[in-house]
Amino acid sequence: MMQYEVVSGLSPAALNYLTMLSTVFMLALLLIPLWYEVKLGRSRGLVVKISSELEELLDNESVPTLLCTEDQILAINKSARDFLTLPADAKAHKLKSLFHHLPEEIHAELALGFKQSKTFSLVSTANEKLAGITLHCTPNLNQQHDGRFLIRFLETELVERHNRFRRINDNIDQLSSGAVITDINLNIVAANHQFSEITGYTKQEVLGAHISKLSSDANKDLYESMWNQISKTGLWSGTLWNRNKQGEEYFQHLTISEITDSDGMVTHFLGTLSDLSRIYNIDSLENNSSMKLIPRIKQLEAEYQLRMSNEGKAKLIVLDIQRFNTIHNTYGAKAAETLVESVEKRLKEACSSQDFMARIGKDEIAILCGTSSLYLNMLIHEIRQVISRPFPINNTEISISANIGVATSPEHGDSLAEVANAATMASSSNKSLAQGQVAVYTPELRQASVENLKIENQLRNAIESSGLSLVYQPIFDRNKRLNKLEALLRWSHPELGPISPARFIPIAEETGLIREIGDWVITEACRQLKIWKTSGLNVVPVAINLSGHQLSDYSLVDKINRNCKLHGIEPELLNLEVTESVLMEQMETGKSILEDLTKEGFTIAIDDFGTGYSSLAYLNQFPASILKIDRTFVNDIDNKADTRVLDSIIQLANSLDMQMVAEGIETEQQLDYLMASGCQFYQGFLLAKPLPANCLQPYLSPDEINHLELSPYAI
Repeated sequence: MMQYEVVSGLSPAALNYLTMLSTVFMLALLLIPLWYEVKLGRSRGLVVKISSELEELLDNESVPTLLCTEDQILAINKSARDFLTLPADAKAHKLKSLFHHLPEEIHAELALGFKQSKTFSLVSTANEKLAGITLHCTPNLNQQHDGRFLIRFLETELVERHNRFRRINDNIDQLSSGAVITDINLNIVAANHQFSEITGYTKQEVLGAHISKLSSDANKDLYESMWNQISKTGLWSGTLWNRNKQGEEYFQHLTISEITDSDGMVTHFLGTLSDLSRIYNIDSLENNSSMKLIPRIKQLEAEYQLRMSNEGKAKLIVLDIQRFNTIHNTYGAKAAETLVESVEKRLKEACSSQDFMARIGKDEIAILCGTSSLYLNMLIHEIRQVISRPFPINNTEISISANIGVATSPEHGDSLAEVANAATMASSSNKSLAQGQVAVYTPELRQASVENLKIENQLRNAIESSGLSLVYQPIFDRNKRLNKLEALLRWSHPELGPISPARFIPIAEETGLIREIGDWVITEACRQLKIWKTSGLNVVPVAINLSGHQLSDYSLVDKINRNCKLHGIEPELLNLEVTESVLMEQMETGKSILEDLTKEGFTIAIDDFGTGYSSLAYLNQFPASILKIDRTFVNDIDNKADTRVLDSIIQLANSLDMQMVAEGIETEQQLDYLMASGCQFYQGFLLAKPLPANCLQPYLSPDEINHLELSPYAI
């Protein structure tokens, strides 16, 4: 049985992009007065002349196109005659004869083209020529409203590809970094506002231009190896010098990745770029520090080239100072800058005369060092020693850690940018320098980046195709009753199966997709609350997590309010959780947004409490009424570890009259200790696992049976 799918909603902007529809509109407008003459019958010879001229003009269109009335073909281009295998006198054919095999309802839909634009995707048809084709009908009405319309035959795959590209194009506007999209020939087809801020070029100035418009002559050798890598792995990331519209050089971090269609074919390239001089406040560094960032990086490049010329190899260490943003937000920009300068001074103590050090970012320091393994181990030991000592900042002592990565040229790259990228990639994989671990770049790390890119593309598809879902984990009070539910994100891939949030959420945060996911979670949680509410169940608050991206979005309050009003949900039914680390990173905007949410009646909780600074000073700055104790401290109960930190957190919360939720409870011993210590609410696998919405009815029953006895363990 043949199936037909009618698809509407293709925006005019998208259609113009696909088919240059504006050209045809001009032709149609040109036709109006002339056709009016024909309509009055003033000149039969004019009809032939008009049709001939129109066909000549339409022949310039590569897309098969017809200009029709309901019954008659007025003009048809060569592409359409070839496509439909029609003779030269195709105008003699009635329009319906071209679609005689279609059911009547499709003819009825075609008739609507007289009044409004319609798009028809012919999923299956007896005419193989039309299989996989999308028809787009556009009305052109004159003053007498005797309808004529255009029919264009577009490849459905092309339409779907453009729709996917349009969604990606919409997403880049949400990125905090600059973004540019090119076609397969490297012609620019889209750019976001941040791109214009960085390069100085407006969108209008670059659209249609080749990407080389943005290139600097200093990178000619790098470009060849860069594109070789992209062709092999689909990804390149590194630092390089580029030139803005004003002709000024700036140091740029650039990531290029492929955009593929459903068949894995490359259709576009996405480039994300950051002006390191702007992000890392280079002007301030030049005024306040003897080590100016840009000149020093240039010296680092020169030193790298010298070592490669003399020795044919070079080894690079990249040191990534941890919690720079937290210190910046807590103590101020000057204190954070003083910290980095202090780290640089200590590193000089650790380095020998054969080492060359340069700060390459706000919290990154690179060291070209000796290539022997013995010397590298000695240097790493010295670095660890000088970093481990506390740093005096603002009349207090701060202990920091650092991640470190090592890469070697030419094994890991043929340029400083490539080697630095490899070392940075290694440092990102190493989370425990304080314990003496050092990460050396390996090809597996590159493969991990490629896998991350695949996950990113698949995650985009999951967002677009409703591939995400929420499960809900119950939270109980001391009286054995359900107090609230926490909404947890899940992703089940059609081929890979369930993918852990620990795997895809960091990628979503890095790419900016987390903002779109966060908006979906808000909508889905409100939708589910409405379902429970209209079903007559006992509705309890649902807690959702807010990301750092969302907490920097001043439209967040309106988004949440709109969703609640749309679904008839009271603000007190939505708890908003923010991790301690996000609060510290978004100190200013976060505080303002959370205060506005509190005024609207929403409850704020601080998640993973105890993993950051956990101080009374900053707790008083945020309008939070709930603390969620991180599972790390709950685990310490069973391990018979020191529980003084846990006890202090509970005492701190009680002194501030804040509610406490202990998460990650898995044993009876943990639950007993937390109850005896004064914690009021409990969450964990011991009590109840995260459940799909349709499995929560027993917990939400109005018959007073939503007690903890329903879970595997009863208090």
